Amino acid sequence: EGQTPLKVATLFRNREWRLIAAVLQEAQVNPPPSASRRSRQTSWDRFALQITLVKGDQLKALDLFQESDPYCACCISNPPGFVRSKTIEKASAPQWNQILMLRINLVPQYLRVEVWDDDFGKTKDDFIGAGTVNLSPLVADTKQRLETLALDSNNAEDPELPETELWLEIQAGGRFTGKVMLKVKIRKMKPLRL
Repeated sequence: EGQTPLKVATLFRNREWRLIAAVLQEAQVNPPPSASRRSRQTSWDRFALQITLVKGDQLKALDLFQESDPYCACCISNPPGFVRSKTIEKASAPQWNQILMLRINLVPQYLRVEVWDDDFGKTKDDFIGAGTVNLSPLVADTKQRLETLALDSNNAEDPELPETELWLEIQAGGRFTGKVMLKVKIRKMKPLRL
């Protein structure tokens, strides 16, 4: 309870799996008091944020005498969620071409993307930098599109929803440390049957 996405991301980075499971279980078992059981089910289980991590460019090398081994960690706050990409070895311009998914509530929020240098357990992973994406316009466009389509709650189809493609500038300590190309889209998921 009271865990911020950054604290949860830190737990993932430190590979504290039991604490992560407890935090995520607590978030599902004890939602905010204002949320009813019905609204929690429809908002937590109907939509997912699809993050297509395309590539990176000009990523700062943190390994001695060689390029970094970068991976990305992405997190959102509502509901708290975290996902990690695969590691690309020895690359300042990695090609991830990977799709990552997070459950999302259709409320204004930010996506935080952190880039790390994987040290494969030898030492603690090095922080290359981070950037944030304001998801509010995408959420608003998605809501408007869904209203236009007049989808009912039993429709399990995945309608064509807006997608945003961008180059995200990565910074550490206010300094440019690279950029990441990604696409974000909200997808309608099949309703949860209890």
